[in-house]
Amino acid sequence: MLRHLRQFPVALALIGAVAAIASSGCGASEDPTKLIDQTFGSKAPIKSGKLGILIAVDSKGTAGINGPLKIKLAGPFEGQGENKLPKFDFKITLGMSGQSIGVGLLSTGDGAFVSFGGQSYELSPKTFASFEKGFAQSQAQADKTKSNQILATLGIDPRDWLKDATVKGNKTIGDTETIQVNAAIDIPKLLNGLTTVLGKASSVTGAIEQIPQSLSAQELSALQKAITSATFDVYTGKDDKILRRLVIEIEVKDSKGRVGALGVTVDLSEVNVPQTIKAPANAKPFSDLSGVLKTIGLGGLTGALEGSGG
Repeated sequence: MLRHLRQFPVALALIGAVAAIASSGCGASEDPTKLIDQTFGSKAPIKSGKLGILIAVDSKGTAGINGPLKIKLAGPFEGQGENKLPKFDFKITLGMSGQSIGVGLLSTGDGAFVSFGGQSYELSPKTFASFEKGFAQSQAQADKTKSNQILATLGIDPRDWLKDATVKGNKTIGDTETIQVNAAIDIPKLLNGLTTVLGKASSVTGAIEQIPQSLSAQELSALQKAITSATFDVYTGKDDKILRRLVIEIEVKDSKGRVGALGVTVDLSEVNVPQTIKAPANAKPFSDLSGVLKTIGLGGLTGALEGSGG
């Protein structure tokens, strides 16, 4: 299970992009296409809030995973201005086969920290500057598009791969009344977008070698054949058309007929409510974490992060 922690450098970059959320802000319509466009097509900024992400994999033996896998992320964020890495304080929990492990990722806007085993470690200024530069470049590119900043930073526009959208009705998410829109997913377009995401993630993280920058035609073809169904639900604020919840459900079947499922849920709350995010006390240099990671087979994580600085 612990080998999956190698993806935390990617998570740091993607989380920074997610925390730079921007959504729509005006107009009301019950037309599903317009609702999706309003939610994902505007760049009116969300300054702060709390973010929750749940990724659940029920593999049933597919993909070499022998049990359910869950990745949870939760915590506050607060923007620091255009093309600047936002503040955030996220707790990430990885659970698999009855085991779990937690890692914290915190940004003060001018420094970043990783917490592990109850101790915080500060990234070097050089490494942080690399993340900041990559994030700023992705934000600058996103500014040239007409899509939601949260996704444009990663090179994603859901409007490219959604089809057959329908309004399902109203639902209260937290303390906000939302409109639920359900849509089917155009699988080939979704997978083509995935290649763009990988390239963006690599750029934001400073081109860490462990992150694949694309998928081959053979890999894309295999994925397309494996996916048997995919649906998308978005819950947008009834009054402000700001994203409050997003749910993606994908079912796959491997060559042996084994069925698996992937679910992704994103929740956004306390929109534009100020958040308090402070640097942890008594943080150690990130290099001190290398010994701990080596003992559990994750020594490469330290090298990946420090190596991204130059």
